[in-house]
Amino acid sequence: LAPVNHVYGPNPPNSGVSYIPDQQVGQFVDHLVADPHGVTAGGYKGASFWRADLHGVAQWEYIKQATIGDFPGIVNNIVIDNASASLVGAWTSVKIFSNGTYFGTTETNTFGTNYYYKAQGGGAAYVQYTPNVVVAGNYDVYEWHPNLATGATNVPHVINYHGGSTTVDVDQQVNYGLWNKLGRFNFAAGTSGSIRVTDNFSDAGSVAMSDGIKLIYVPPVTDLILDNTDSRVTFVGDWQSGSGAPDKYGADYRFASSVSGGASNVTYRPTIDLTGRYDVFIWYPQGGNRAPDAPWSITYNGGVTNISVDQRSNGGQWNLIGAALPFLSGTNGFVSLSNNASPNVVLADAVRFLYVGELDPPQIQSITALPDGRMDLLINGAPGISYWIDRTTN
Repeated sequence: LAPVNHVYGPNPPNSGVSYIPDQQVGQFVDHLVADPHGVTAGGYKGASFWRADLHGVAQWEYIKQATIGDFPGIVNNIVIDNASASLVGAWTSVKIFSNGTYFGTTETNTFGTNYYYKAQGGGAAYVQYTPNVVVAGNYDVYEWHPNLATGATNVPHVINYHGGSTTVDVDQQVNYGLWNKLGRFNFAAGTSGSIRVTDNFSDAGSVAMSDGIKLIYVPPVTDLILDNTDSRVTFVGDWQSGSGAPDKYGADYRFASSVSGGASNVTYRPTIDLTGRYDVFIWYPQGGNRAPDAPWSITYNGGVTNISVDQRSNGGQWNLIGAALPFLSGTNGFVSLSNNASPNVVLADAVRFLYVGELDPPQIQSITALPDGRMDLLINGAPGISYWIDRTTN
């Protein structure tokens, strides 16, 4: 239980109290999440006392964003203070506040009661934050640093995530006392991932600071729509914009004159978050001058499907052109349209990818005992997926 007192919103109840800045409420609940003594998986999940009649809308939003507790469909934030990180090398700890007392400074933009700093080095010294990820997936990763005149402008933050490693340099002369986004990365469940703050920056005479790391889970997008203006849609050839059709999707659409053999094409290439099976739909405005055989193509994990669509009818709605097709996470799958069609024009407006389920599990087709004692297995599974085969003995 975290008792909260005198945390008032924009309309304090009397003249003896003052409005607490909204962001400080967010910092307070993040401090609760970072409590290293939490006894529940995923961090602190205790109760806090709040009065609905005293807090402002923005303060309530910060409280909500903290994700404290257990709620259906909500993955808790992961917040790690520097005191819970591991140190390698000679980092200096600066205590700012403890038991109601400031220590030699009125610096209040640290996260928690202290922070670490270190002069320039060769990269062998670092502060490492190792999150305990309960739910695998994509996370937005943030760092926190205080205000220090000698802060370096390019402090390396090495993010080791599921499938790779990326270094992001942080300018610690600016954006102090805030959560600064390093990027979005995929983490496996467990403690295999990490974020390291290292000392191999280029600013001689400056220091690297490390104060806290925060990870916010990003739910996978399972209903993905790419309109023709989306940056993930690429047009090649002679396409024109139109907006006069009343049954268009969004503000406009593109059209190209039909040409035998095809000289123009468009590709809708989504970023798939969640590997699985997807229904694929297209949306176009219908009309009498549309091609009766607009050639659409779907490239998915393991194959290609070609579909001829009569764009003279069934416009102004989502039309299914591929059912339960397998897509891997990433950008390998796509949908394309060519102008290799009958007169007069083909229409490119919007494409939708709707998640409908997991990929089929691998199936053992046969097991054959070999003369030398080995076993020969024939297993069918989705292409592009790695499987682990283990054995047990009775």
